[in-house]
Amino acid sequence: MRKILLLVIMGLLSGTLFSQELNNSEGAEGNKSYFNGKVNYTTNSLYFGRSDSIVTPFSGINFTYNHKSGIFLDGTLNFFPNRTVSILDMGSISAGYNYNLFNDKLSGSIGYSRYFYSQYSTQVGSVIKGTLSLGFYLDLNIVQLSMGAYLNHGDKKDVKINPGISRGFEIKKFLGSSLKITPTATLFAGTQNLMGVYILQRPGKIKNIYNKKGKHGSTNTTGKTTTISTNYSKFNFLSLDVSLPLNYSIKAYTFNFTATYSIPFNVQDGEFTHNPFFMDFSIGVKF
Repeated sequence: MRKILLLVIMGLLSGTLFSQELNNSEGAEGNKSYFNGKVNYTTNSLYFGRSDSIVTPFSGINFTYNHKSGIFLDGTLNFFPNRTVSILDMGSISAGYNYNLFNDKLSGSIGYSRYFYSQYSTQVGSVIKGTLSLGFYLDLNIVQLSMGAYLNHGDKKDVKINPGISRGFEIKKFLGSSLKITPTATLFAGTQNLMGVYILQRPGKIKNIYNKKGKHGSTNTTGKTTTISTNYSKFNFLSLDVSLPLNYSIKAYTFNFTATYSIPFNVQDGEFTHNPFFMDFSIGVKF
């Protein structure tokens, strides 16, 4: 417990935001409310450096409403086009509050997300039912510091943090608009109780898929008892993500490409970490 409190306090003092909610922390620019719509394609689904046993690309649709007060509402659907069973894998709804202080030098958000997964989903995150998140972002001009703190709940609970550092380079008149490149390093740490739940449930999920397809082959679910590591309840370093986001904005449209290499730590038996590299492509519009 002391280790958890120390890491959280150090993160908060360092100036800090968590990457998922940071995308919404811009608030309502110019005291106006607005909508954001986005479609994206990601080459592999990772969860703190962990993945399914095979590469699982997916595409998504996201809509966000940002009220001028700072309140936001968000909805997401994720699809797995390579599947023949349950192409619609996950949906989520989120709500929270964004704020900006000191001429946007300090910003952040607090929010809650509720997840809805298909019963056939084999994604690591499919055991998470909801997440309470708190994030901060500090712009020091030379570098930008961020910190996110999460409480994930499902059959069990997990606490996670992700301090990060980035440096943005912007070309404001690139082909008539703005091009921004932001090399980023993010460290993830926390407990993994829900990972243990996932490892126990995964054979049953695979069996459901086979039954849905009308197949009755071996799914490695016969009578073998899986032993879950006691390390899952410990607060450990989980992964280091090194990414290179490229963001091109022109009028109301935004085009984004992000390449990420995820280095996992404290890997336990039953976890898959052999596909650490993935890319994300997205197109967004603000209206």
